[in-house]
Amino acid sequence: APVEFLASEIGWRGVFVALATLSVFIAALIYLVIPRRGEISPTESITQQIKEYGKIFKSAYFWRITPFTVMSQAAFFSLQALWSGPWLRDVAGLERDVVAMILAAIAFAVFLGFLLGGFVTDWVRRHHISPITVGVYAMLLCVVPQALLLLGGDNLYLIGAIWMLFGLLGTGGYLIYPGFSQHFPVHLTGRVNTALNSLVFVVAFAGQWAVGAVIEIWPEQADGGYAVEGYQAGILMLLVAQVMAAGWYFLQPYFIGKNADLKKSRKSV
Repeated sequence: APVEFLASEIGWRGVFVALATLSVFIAALIYLVIPRRGEISPTESITQQIKEYGKIFKSAYFWRITPFTVMSQAAFFSLQALWSGPWLRDVAGLERDVVAMILAAIAFAVFLGFLLGGFVTDWVRRHHISPITVGVYAMLLCVVPQALLLLGGDNLYLIGAIWMLFGLLGTGGYLIYPGFSQHFPVHLTGRVNTALNSLVFVVAFAGQWAVGAVIEIWPEQADGGYAVEGYQAGILMLLVAQVMAAGWYFLQPYFIGKNADLKKSRKSV
């Protein structure tokens, strides 16, 4: 894997310094290069800006989509970022070098997912389709590779394909952000995405911890790894949460009733 190679050459401290430097460079590039056409200075006080969040959190449209997005991204962060490596080691029984290779392939699939997401967002905008529609169905499809992980298996290529599919589809939740930007007033665009992002990171952290807590219910194996049943239970927990949130997305209009906010949300389905 690229990071493993860099760590062996310059050490972990060097890797983090390089990443920090790259982050600062990209931030400066964004600040200096991106044009500020139509940018205006904020005229609202901090108190007024905080009050605007109330409009977001009272929106039925926001709460129709957010639970599914949050649960999908929590599963994505929990499995792809934290538990994919241990799963490949303990469930698939792969050696360290092979695990590193598959993790690199997953990272490439995630990169490809974000890249395609940009093209998809532009395409659906030109064809008057909400990005939320595409994002929702991508999140639904993302459930499939997660369910396949419950089956385990020892076919290296099949395992790699399943994890890469998960990495590719797991980025679909990010299409909700431009979808929200199209629905809410321009002055709330940043705040609605911040509200969603905050919930995603809080629940993702909780999801990572919860999966670990479930896995540790089963006794440690003789080789020091975790039990296969623990991984199955943890992934199943994430799947149930996503299915329930998806059900809420499709059924919420019937529970809440017909109001102006929901009429707008139904156009994105």
